[in-house]
Amino acid sequence: MSVFVLVHGSWHDGSAWADVAEHLAGLGHEVHSPTVAGRGAGASREVTHDDCVASITDYVERHDLAGFVLVGHGWGGSVIARVVERWPDRVRRLVFLNAFVPANGTSVLDNAPPVYRELFPVLAARSGDNTVMLPFEVWRDAFIGDADLTRARETYGMLTRNRSVRRWRSWTSRSSTR
Repeated sequence: MSVFVLVHGSWHDGSAWADVAEHLAGLGHEVHSPTVAGRGAGASREVTHDDCVASITDYVERHDLAGFVLVGHGWGGSVIARVVERWPDRVRRLVFLNAFVPANGTSVLDNAPPVYRELFPVLAARSGDNTVMLPFEVWRDAFIGDADLTRARETYGMLTRNRSVRRWRSWTSRSSTR
């Protein structure tokens, strides 16, 4: 059986993987779905991308994980791309699930479609705490456009309920090495 470390996307926390983790565990796999620094209810949003990466590398170290499959969803791809730099000998396989894979020296925002490169700084400036929370219409049309309106509202409610908004700096931080 395999060991999985599942890294969530930008507006989520580790609980977003609950159904996947349950399914994998039911097949006999060991599953870890940590919450990245700055995410989840009540977490401090004063984090950088380096802090986000460190939270996962620290988790790997604390749990003495090796030979694991590292999965990143969405923005989480930018995190796992840097985690594997720290632990190349511990990661058996990388899986980028609908994820960003920023080239060395670029940020997630650099790799986002032009409309988001324009929208996100505006949202951050308007937020009062330099965070970016997507308007429902953007979430519905760009991130879950294949769902019906009821499902889109349900999933959006999961984002806002967890208050897993993204600190602007973690979208604009440049990747370090590769």
